Amino acid sequence: MILTPPITPAPDAETYLNVIRQDLLRMDTGIGEPFDVLSAKMVKYNIQTLDDDATPSVKGYTVWLTGGTTTITDFDDGVEGQIIIVIAEHSLTITDGTNIFLSGSANWDMTATDTLTLICKADGKWYEIGRSDSGA
Repeated sequence: MILTPPITPAPDAETYLNVIRQDLLRMDTGIGEPFDVLSAKMVKYNIQTLDDDATPSVKGYTVWLTGGTTTITDFDDGVEGQIIIVIAEHSLTITDGTNIFLSGSANWDMTATDTLTLICKADGKWYEIGRSDSGA
């Protein structure tokens, strides 16, 4: 079971603690959508589109569609503990080694429908925690 971490900074300590409490009660069911144990309903993610840029911003969201074919070397505006899921809409390369650390320590040529899940650590770098390769 994976806990979904908070990804939006809160304006004060009380609000921040409430965000943490809510996120700790939101659990990944393994079927693609987290389950909110407080309201007993599935939590929907807003899917955003990345800029067609080598270092697109991932500020404030979890699920991203690729916005073009530019090779990605880093993701801007990530926060410690933020998990992102990148869904390829295009063929593009994710570069391993400087700011993104992929399984197998090699660049990944994503094709349409591939997915990549990364987490941002305290060092500001992204680490792979999973992928799906459609084989297209």
